[in-house]
Amino acid sequence: MGQVRCDEAAQAEPLDEEETPMLGPVLRAGDIALFPTDVGDLPLFRAWHADLDVVRYLPNRFAPSSEQEEDWYRRVAASEREVLWSVRLGEQTIGYADMGIYWTSRTATTGTLLGDRSAWGKGYGSEVVRLRAAYAFGWLGLNRLEADSLAGNVAMHRALEKAGYARIGTRHEYVYGDGKWHDSYLFELLRRDWESKQSAKSPGPGGPPCGEETGYSARY
Repeated sequence: MGQVRCDEAAQAEPLDEEETPMLGPVLRAGDIALFPTDVGDLPLFRAWHADLDVVRYLPNRFAPSSEQEEDWYRRVAASEREVLWSVRLGEQTIGYADMGIYWTSRTATTGTLLGDRSAWGKGYGSEVVRLRAAYAFGWLGLNRLEADSLAGNVAMHRALEKAGYARIGTRHEYVYGDGKWHDSYLFELLRRDWESKQSAKSPGPGGPPCGEETGYSARY
């Protein structure tokens, strides 16, 4: 997989709240890119949320109506604290990623969904996690990222840990599904730990790389 360069991002000044992007900017690493979500991607999102295998690790497993999906998109696009991307492999949209930012604490909750089954198990989810972290810390000046992941979602745990997240707790019996209760694990990544991870890597042309690859991730 390709590596995302973060030398320029690490020197950027934190953005003020009024400067917050509503849809995420284009971020690239190897074959994977994060693009501002277009309304044309919404039918794909609805189809993925109607697939029980895709949403098996989501707390909410109900598919939205077209009107609900469009309302959600308009709300996110107008928000001053939410950032949304479509995940693309070449010209194909294979998922989406987001952040919910709390500016006073410089913290964000993060989520990733790879809805295209053909993209599972190829390391794309881990690449998305690293791209988003580099943008959050380097460009937005955030200090902490947080993610929830159901206990059975081992590939998501690996993707988060590969990017430097640490598991810090468990929400017991957090979601009910398939006839039983499921725990949820809480992960966090602090800016100082992310910076240490970057400085430990050997810098290549253009600056230090922000990561490697592995893992499939599903939105928490």
